[in-house]
Amino acid sequence: MGSVSNLFDGGKDSPFRKGTFLFVSAVALGSVVADAYLVYRHMQTTPVYVAVILSTPIGVQLVYQWFRVLLGCAKMQELRAKSSTEETKDGSLLDAAARMYVRGMIDLLFYSYGIAIFALILIGLLLSRLDGLR
Repeated sequence: MGSVSNLFDGGKDSPFRKGTFLFVSAVALGSVVADAYLVYRHMQTTPVYVAVILSTPIGVQLVYQWFRVLLGCAKMQELRAKSSTEETKDGSLLDAAARMYVRGMIDLLFYSYGIAIFALILIGLLLSRLDGLR
C-alpha cells in the first residue's frame, strides 16, 4: 500500500494532476453521497432489505472501483520507476501503454459512475413515490 501513497504527492505520474481524474473523483463522491442519502432518507419508510441492498453492494462497489483505479495507477507508476530511462521517455511504447491504461480506466470510471448516479436518482424517485402511496 506504500506505492499508493506516492500517488498523492502530485508527482509527474500522479492521476491527481489530471483534471479528468479529479472530475471523475467528484462524480464518484457525488454517487457515494447520493447512495448514503437514499439510505438515510428512506431508512424509516422502507423495509430494512432496501437499505441493505442500497448501502452494501452499491456503496461498496462504488468505493472499490475508485480504489482499484488508484492501485492500477500505482502499479503503472511502479513499473515506470523500475524501467530504464530509455523505456520511459515520452512517446516510448511503455509511455504510450501507460497513458492508454490510465485514460481507459478513467473513462471506465466515468461511465460506471455516471450510470450508477443515474440509477440512484431513479431509485430515489421510485422510493419517494412509494412513500407517497403509504
